Amino acid sequence: MCGVFSWFTPVRGATSDFPPPDHSPRVATLTSEDEGKILVDAEGDELGVVTDVESNTAWVDPDPGLGEAALAALGWSDHDEDDYTVDGGAVDTVTEGELRVAADL
Repeated sequence: MCGVFSWFTPVRGATSDFPPPDHSPRVATLTSEDEGKILVDAEGDELGVVTDVESNTAWVDPDPGLGEAALAALGWSDHDEDDYTVDGGAVDTVTEGELRVAADL
């Protein structure tokens, strides 16, 4: 070997200071802190408001009224028969104001 890098000889068994990249799928952990957030799809279209969270499952009201959305934001709302569920495994990103799913529900 010649040139600028001729001095470099890799050491057998040497490890990097950096951990290997984590390519495992991410699973969101949903909590009561997520109540009142907007559920959106990958394109940013609103799918509803999270009204309740139980066992890493969000209950989503697809058509909340203003009053119900406000109660959900305060954590004072419970799910009802019109709500549908979204498992934490389907949630791609959690931000301060929304839950984003990667696929259409």
